[in-house]
Amino acid sequence: MRIALINENSQAAKNEMICSVLKKVVEPMGYEVRNYGMYSAEDECRTTYVQVGILAAVLLNSGAADYVITGCGSGAGAMLACNSFPGVICGLAEDPLDAYAFAQINDGNALSIPYGKGFGWGGELNLQYIFEKLFCEESGQGYPKERGPFMQKNKRILDEVRKAAYRPLTDILKVMVEAESERHNASGVRTNFIVDDPAEPANAFEEERYADYERASQQVSVLEQGQMDGVTIAEFTTLYNMLVSDDQSYLSENFIEEFQPIWEANTYGPTE
Repeated sequence: MRIALINENSQAAKNEMICSVLKKVVEPMGYEVRNYGMYSAEDECRTTYVQVGILAAVLLNSGAADYVITGCGSGAGAMLACNSFPGVICGLAEDPLDAYAFAQINDGNALSIPYGKGFGWGGELNLQYIFEKLFCEESGQGYPKERGPFMQKNKRILDEVRKAAYRPLTDILKVMVEAESERHNASGVRTNFIVDDPAEPANAFEEERYADYERASQQVSVLEQGQMDGVTIAEFTTLYNMLVSDDQSYLSENFIEEFQPIWEANTYGPTE
C-alpha cells in the first residue's frame, strides 16, 4: 500500500513528526509512505485545506496513492475538502476507536486528523495508536463482525450513490481551470496565457509561471493517460499554478521532486 501524507499550512510544523510516527507504524507492515508536504511552517509552497482535497483526489484517482493521511486544526476542513471530490471517502478520527470504526465500517481511503484541537501532551502517542488501529487489519470487515455483511452492502450502496452524485474528476479540473482563469484575468493577471496564448510571457510574473509549467510538463501528467481525455497537461498544470495566490506558484519544486517517480510509474508516457 502507498500512503500519501499531506499537511496544510496551519499544522505544517508538525509534518516531520507526523511522517515519522506514520512510518514507524506502517513500514513494518510493508507499506510505503510518501510525504507531499507542507514540509515545515516555512515551506514556500503553502497549501490550504481546500488544496489538500484537490491533491488527495488527484493522488487517489490516478492510482499514485492507495490511501491519504491528512488533517488540519480541527480535521473537519480537510475532511470536507477531500469528500468534495469523486473517488475519495475521507473520515475524521480524534482517537484510535474513531480510526478503527471508520476503517471497518466505512472502508474509506483517506483519513483527516485534528492536529490542533486537543493535540497536547501525549499527542504523538494518540497519533501512533490511531495509525495502528487504522491499518491493523483488512478494512471493510464491519464492526461488530457479525454485522459485516450488512455494513458491506450499505457501503456498496453508498458507492453507487456517490457515482451518481459526483462529476468525473477531469470535468471538475476543467471547470476549475476556467473559473480560476476568469478570476485572475479580471484582476489583470494573465495566468492562463499558457493555455490560451502560447506567446512570449509579458512580464516577470508570467515568466515564472511559464518556467513552472515547463518543469511540470516535462514530468508528464499526474493522471493516467486513460483519465486525461479532455484535459491537457497545460490545463492541469496551469490550474495548479493558480490555486495558491496571485503571486506564488502552487506546483512547487518540492511537489515535482516528490511526485516524479509516481508520475513515471503510473502513466503510459507523456500525454500531448
